[in-house]
Amino acid sequence: MNLRSKAAALSLTVCAGAALPAHAVVITFEGIAGGAVTPNGAIEYGSPVLLDGYTFTTLATATNPAQFATWTAASNADAGYSNFTGSASLFSNSGTASTMTSSNGGAFSVTSVSVANLYRQSSGGNVVSFVGARAGGGSVTQTYALPAGDALHAVGLAGFDSVLSLTLFTSVFGEPNAYFQFDNIAAQAVPEPASLLMLGAGLMALLALRRRT
Repeated sequence: MNLRSKAAALSLTVCAGAALPAHAVVITFEGIAGGAVTPNGAIEYGSPVLLDGYTFTTLATATNPAQFATWTAASNADAGYSNFTGSASLFSNSGTASTMTSSNGGAFSVTSVSVANLYRQSSGGNVVSFVGARAGGGSVTQTYALPAGDALHAVGLAGFDSVLSLTLFTSVFGEPNAYFQFDNIAAQAVPEPASLLMLGAGLMALLALRRRT
């Protein structure tokens, strides 16, 4: 391989590496490690919870530690109802807001989150707020009113294209709380500027080689 061929191959490699799409995931909460089963059939986890390159945190209160939980099919079975939606949906067992960030601190986009009432016997009316902190400053907010029942509802999010965090909470009497559970978060990392620069450099090198031939 001559020098020109080597240069072309290197440029193609740079372009290919930089042009790879950012990793897209749908985050579910099945099989989180380290949980402790409670007498009512829930599984408790300390905060933070790390999954698929993202970190989920919730805050402690004066009476509750910073803790998440998921219901199981056995949850509250002795009371004649189940809070289980059919999958391991996460909720703040501290009763506070839940926040999602990228584990590497980068920006990401979220297009959909599924939410459900925390308790099956809920009459509905809880309003879930989604608040994204934009990478360039400012925020984006969307709300969703949960109907009665225990089904998961997929909520499409608009404008959460490049955020540094996503915070979810409900509000009763003006106070943030956590009377909901969430699952199936469709997220994708936003390419970093260095990757875009690498792509540009590779394309410029290819153009330069074409002109010389």
